[in-house]
Amino acid sequence: MGRARLTICLTLLSVAISNTIAFAVCRLFFPDMAFGPAWYMTATLVPMLAAPFSFFVIITLLWEIETKNQILRRLIHLDDLTATFNRRHFREETERLANGLVGRGDCVSLILLDIDFFKKINDQHGHAGGDATLVEIARRCQRAVRRDDIVTRFGGEEFVILLPRTDTETAGQIAERVRAAICETPIVHDGGTITATASLGIACSSEIDGSASVETLLRIADTRLYRAKAGGRNRVVAAEEAA
Repeated sequence: MGRARLTICLTLLSVAISNTIAFAVCRLFFPDMAFGPAWYMTATLVPMLAAPFSFFVIITLLWEIETKNQILRRLIHLDDLTATFNRRHFREETERLANGLVGRGDCVSLILLDIDFFKKINDQHGHAGGDATLVEIARRCQRAVRRDDIVTRFGGEEFVILLPRTDTETAGQIAERVRAAICETPIVHDGGTITATASLGIACSSEIDGSASVETLLRIADTRLYRAKAGGRNRVVAAEEAA
């Protein structure tokens, strides 16, 4: 309900309450008082004139407070550099969602991504270059995944992508799309370019028993991520490659 509508409803309610209270008080203390048109007009007009402004101001203030609270709640769960979700959101919301899907028997996949040679990028281009790389890679990840997939900056140069209702094959296709999006075009920064690649490990709940948690998926994906690093970097390692 909009603010104007709510103000009108509350004004009408206040008029009805005002009339009821005024009538009851007058009947109690002035039982012989006559209730003519002037009395009813006064009991109606006073709240009708005063209430709209008061209610509109109060509703507007409450509306603004709630809007700001929603913004704050969102900011608490966002990484301040990349604007992706942060580790806190992953632990509080994403993990709960994933565990719920797994508990219902739905397939959930997880991609763990680490930027290759990130320290070298920082050394060569400074921390501003490193930050620009993180921001651009986060943007490319979000553009490469689907609408319902959740990209999280897990810490440092590491990202987690949760893929709800996704099997290993589809997860592999998405991971490859993310990898290609990162490495195919250099990142423009401060008049120059930065070449970045990433290694990715994939884990899927269908590979393990139905009680598998997100923590289990993270451990499996982490093992495969390091196999991708050991295998030359800039690659994706999934179940069949990890065997």
